[in-house]
Amino acid sequence: MNKLSPISLAAMAVCASTALFLPSNGAAATHNWTSGVFVPNATAPTPMPLGDVLVITGNGNQQFNGASFTSNGTVNWLSSNTNLGLNGATTSVVNNGLWDSQGNAVMSGNGNFTNNGTLRKSGGTLLTQFAPASFTNSGIIEA
Repeated sequence: MNKLSPISLAAMAVCASTALFLPSNGAAATHNWTSGVFVPNATAPTPMPLGDVLVITGNGNQQFNGASFTSNGTVNWLSSNTNLGLNGATTSVVNNGLWDSQGNAVMSGNGNFTNNGTLRKSGGTLLTQFAPASFTNSGIIEA
């Protein structure tokens, strides 16, 4: 029998329309992406469970090249002067949790970004730009 961590009402409200995936052992994990190409289930699990955190750092081009990534946890995008590329028509990034842009960066390419959770700009002195081929929002955007 797996023990599950308690889920707060706030977390359930954010993800009410989305299936929640919890780690099988009940323990949250932090995943760090510092450079290069996102590799599903190596860089971070996909879907990434509620409670897990992906930290994106580095000052260069990091790419979701044809990859799909679904986050039910938290993504802390700390990079500045970074292009987070959604390259390839099959590239799909889905945020069902919190995607927190804490720097000045750009997400671009011919892939798709879907926000069903909270997309937040909490840091940096300039803009964070989202310019994928397709941007779909049914969640919350905070600046």
